[in-house]
Amino acid sequence: EELAVDLYDSSISDPGAILPYAVGTALMTDMKDKVVEELGEDKIKDFNKFIIDCGILPFPIYEDLLGDWISENK
Repeated sequence: EELAVDLYDSSISDPGAILPYAVGTALMTDMKDKVVEELGEDKIKDFNKFIIDCGILPFPIYEDLLGDWISENK
């Protein structure tokens, strides 16, 4: 409960600090949903490995590489 209150207070005092995490979460969720739609639910673990193997990249590059990865795994 204390952690939740701290996070809430932090978000209220500096709302811009949490925004990049929210956008990143939304973009990552969209990519995961694309994998599930194209390849099926059983490929989520492989998708996670793909993301980890890519390392830290801007999302547009992830999305380009993901398209290739999906094509290779069909």
